[in-house]
Amino acid sequence: MKKTLFLGILMIIMISGLSSALVEPNLINYNDPLCEKLIDVASEGKIMPSFAPFDDEVFNIYDLEENSIGHVSIEEGVIVETKCEIVDDEKATYDVFVKDSETIDAIKSAESPAKAYKNALKEGSIEIKGKSFGKGLKIGFINFFAKIAAWF
Repeated sequence: MKKTLFLGILMIIMISGLSSALVEPNLINYNDPLCEKLIDVASEGKIMPSFAPFDDEVFNIYDLEENSIGHVSIEEGVIVETKCEIVDDEKATYDVFVKDSETIDAIKSAESPAKAYKNALKEGSIEIKGKSFGKGLKIGFINFFAKIAAWF
């Protein structure tokens, strides 16, 4: 249950920005601990929680210095691909910026992942940007509801 909740929160995190961003990726580091954590948490075949509103999305993941980490592709609510390389900007629907693997661990292992996610947003440890206006609005609504969920 915690893994499913964390996966939902991770997806929420991945789309929490309100603005679009075009990021020029730096070189890919296949030994990056963030990519290892990404593959561990968002492994292929996992079904998205019913409360996570992501059916067909592609998330490019970066560290806070905009170095490429990898990507997660979701089709029909199932993670179909997780790799240590980003996809073309035309295919990506969100850019996610994560401080470090400890940020992911803190959310994953928290008693309240919604509160941990809210704190990570507030501290700047995680940021999600929609690649279009519509995706930015969607993540804005998700962040709003995550703040409400953190109260409980």
